[in-house]
Amino acid sequence: MTDPYYRPNPPSHVPAALVRDFNINNVPDGDLDVFQTIHRMHGSGISDVFWTRNNGGHWVALRAQQIAEVASDWKRFSSKRMLVPDEQNFDTDFFVPLMADPPEHALYRGTVAAFFQPNRINAVEGEIRRFTETLVDELQVRGECEFMSEFALQMPVISFLGLLELPAEDRKPLLSIAEAIVRPPRSEDTRENALQRVFDYLSPILTARRAAPGDDVISKIVTSNIGGRPLTSDEMLGLTATILIGGLDTVAATLGFVAQFLAEDAGARHFLNTNPTRIVACIDELFRRFAPATHGRVVTADECFCGVNLKKGDHIVWADAMFNLDPRLYAEPMKVDFERKRQQHLTFGNGVHYCLGAFLARTQMRLFIQTWLQRIPDFRLDSDAIFRPGMTFAYSELRLRWRIPQGRHP
Repeated sequence: MTDPYYRPNPPSHVPAALVRDFNINNVPDGDLDVFQTIHRMHGSGISDVFWTRNNGGHWVALRAQQIAEVASDWKRFSSKRMLVPDEQNFDTDFFVPLMADPPEHALYRGTVAAFFQPNRINAVEGEIRRFTETLVDELQVRGECEFMSEFALQMPVISFLGLLELPAEDRKPLLSIAEAIVRPPRSEDTRENALQRVFDYLSPILTARRAAPGDDVISKIVTSNIGGRPLTSDEMLGLTATILIGGLDTVAATLGFVAQFLAEDAGARHFLNTNPTRIVACIDELFRRFAPATHGRVVTADECFCGVNLKKGDHIVWADAMFNLDPRLYAEPMKVDFERKRQQHLTFGNGVHYCLGAFLARTQMRLFIQTWLQRIPDFRLDSDAIFRPGMTFAYSELRLRWRIPQGRHP
């Protein structure tokens, strides 16, 4: 993929020895998958922090120790301009709380946090389970499916839209919008155009909820106060858009990677199917191993970080998989080990930016594994998966095949 923001000449404070051609939006190398590529980088002798010419030029934190420091120290590494290239960022605070720092971050987050607590998710688990069972039952009798479009982009999105009390039939236009936002910029459908489509979709919904608020996330946003004042229209729009976009892509991406892993590992399928009391810990290991998201921060002042001179305004980015697959932190990090002692991983972030939807994501993954393996315990890849690069790693196509159970033909 050609990078239109390629910067051939690094700035003067970047040593030539630290310069690499690495594109965070297009990680796979040759015929290797994204996680194999990151694993290879850990063993290649690349500096723990290096500079890439791609996406306008920026730093990359490769190792867990450095990533944890950057991700948690908001005074030195701000979230306010977290995208690369820098041209993709807004010039005003908008996507809150994702692109906000304390203390404002806590005010915005507190507005909606209660709607993602376990008691709220547990209350709708039965509905998510019923929809998951319906999806899998419809696929089971066919003996094959394209997993991404027919399941991964259906189950988590519809359950998330239910939490926001948005109509399930809106999922198709919303997914096309999310696709453009999290992929690298394209001339025919730029990120700016996609965001405008989000705003056009949400604006009348916000107006309607202000007129007749209910007991849902969006109603809470449009009726809340922060710091003794109501949210502005832009804050309402940005906060709602952040929640909506965040729920449309990452779980779907992880489901694809997990489905591919299970299709190739009969032992893992059997273990999950026969050890229901262990499934929560097993799911955490799967989230560690197949983390799809990337993140970024902007440096707030000149400093020396890990022996590297950073300048105010420099960007530093990482993929969560770089942390999760660091062999300094995890023994045999590429191995899915259901006996692994649970350790911190970065799939759901850390500190103030820990993912609000983490419990929902774990619930969705558990319901997928339980429901799918009960009905389709043995399945395989029908063809090589097709990888889709971008800010969120994912498959664009994953074809699976299985034997139709006796008496279950359509």
